[in-house]
Parts: sequence; structure tokens; C-alpha cells
Amino acid sequence: MEVCQPLTEIANSSCHAIQQLDHKLEALRQQFDPIQHFEDYEGEVHKLFAQAERGVLKEKPVI
Repeated sequence: MEVCQPLTEIANSSCHAIQQLDHKLEALRQQFDPIQHFEDYEGEVHKLFAQAERGVLKEKPVI
């Protein structure tokens, strides 16, 4: 899948769910530095992305 850079920039700056994901991922990286148990880190990353996905879908009205 190809993602256009300008679209990514617009989504990052205007989508609250993506902004929150970015902040939460940064906090998670600091918490798991260094990563002791990859499975725990992977599970937390998965939860954050699922949460962001729900937020993105909630923000965009369906026509």
C-alpha cells in the first residue's frame, strides 16, 4: 500500500486520535527502554493502535 506524504501530514495535524497515539507511543518507548519482554511491549503497542483506530473512525462522520 502506498501512502502519500501530504496526506499523512494532514492526518497527523488534524486528527486528535493520531496526535494522542503519537504522544502515547513516545511515553511507551520511554517506559520500555530498554525492552525487557518484547511480548509485553508488542501488546501495549497493539492496544494503542486499536484505540487510535477507534478514535479515527469516531471522528470521521459517515455519509
